[in-house]
Amino acid sequence: MTTITIQLYQPLAKCYLYLCLSICGIGIIASSNAQQQQSFSQYHLNDLVFNPATAGTKGYTSVQTAYRKQWTSIEGAPTTFMAYVQSPLTIKAGHIGLGAMLFHDEAAAIRRNGMALTYAQHFNINDGTAFSLGITGNAEQYSFNMDVIRKSLDAGDPLLNAPAASKMAFDAGFSAYVYNERWSVGLYADNLLESRIDFYNNSKAKLFRHFYGMAQMEFELDEDRNFTVLPAVLIKATAVAPIQIDFNVNLIHQDNKWIGLHYRNNQTHQLSANIGLLIKDKLVLGYAYDFAPPMQNKFNYGYNNAQEITIGYRIYKEDNPELKNTRCPIF
Repeated sequence: MTTITIQLYQPLAKCYLYLCLSICGIGIIASSNAQQQQSFSQYHLNDLVFNPATAGTKGYTSVQTAYRKQWTSIEGAPTTFMAYVQSPLTIKAGHIGLGAMLFHDEAAAIRRNGMALTYAQHFNINDGTAFSLGITGNAEQYSFNMDVIRKSLDAGDPLLNAPAASKMAFDAGFSAYVYNERWSVGLYADNLLESRIDFYNNSKAKLFRHFYGMAQMEFELDEDRNFTVLPAVLIKATAVAPIQIDFNVNLIHQDNKWIGLHYRNNQTHQLSANIGLLIKDKLVLGYAYDFAPPMQNKFNYGYNNAQEITIGYRIYKEDNPELKNTRCPIF
């Protein structure tokens, strides 16, 4: 197959790319072949996103943010920002977990803003293993901003005079998680109600159900636990996209420094490298860079590349030994 590289006058190229990105965004809203939900290469650091039942599985409250920029050389390319807090609690009903998340996705003229709230109930299976069930409610706002297209095209075409559109959708998810100090396995079903998003009459746009399966297991490389290896897998499935499988393996030094590699299929076979640091058992810093071969028959701008930053802070409950001893693998 021949690879074609096209060079356009810069303003025309910018207009073309904005239109392409916006059309892709419309497709995501209106039953496209792309996934609607956010994606992170550092999913081992952001497990609440892919399985809310993980809320409360660690012996601390965590406040965390993540930012991802795709196709880094293109203006208006997809970006994702997420912030969440999760915490374990003990009440009369036993050990529970609570989580709250805010998220923002943007691609040219398309915006998605939302929030999700999670309640997770935890049960002890034996001395070392526990089981949790989580229920999540989320609210999402999808919007299309024609001003972005008009500014990009700098044209008076009456077809571009359509007003901005914005629609809200409410949905729910259910998750399950089994975990101990060495391994964990979880399942999550999101958008169970498949709520409609009617931007226009007789629209069939809706939130599609998404299914996630995740597993990880920690291996010690020496008796003093100076080095451990943590392989992990994340499987994503939805009716409007091929099944996506993410593989990740991290080499961890003294539970506070790690480097890793990540492979994701069905997205031009993206390969990612990540590095992270846990400072004084509290401050979490993570960085990932995704790279892949140039896309064929596209502009040769290297826009498969992506960058991702995660920052988090852990607050320990020193006065509650039951929760302090709660532990799943380092992440």
